[in-house]
Amino acid sequence: MARPRSIEVKKQLACEELEQLISQESDSRLKERLIFIRILYDGERIKDAASKVGRSKPPGYN
Repeated sequence: MARPRSIEVKKQLACEELEQLISQESDSRLKERLIFIRILYDGERIKDAASKVGRSKPPGYN
């Protein structure tokens, strides 16, 4: 059986900075990506994070 992929999220921004970027962003697509990153920061799996922003799992890996 194949092992599930493990992706490590390297936190480039503090959570507060990320939240500020999300609140200031006017481009809906970029805002969605920032929210996706915030969800990963919270420890969610890519599959779950993608689902929460309305995307399928494969785009979450891009």
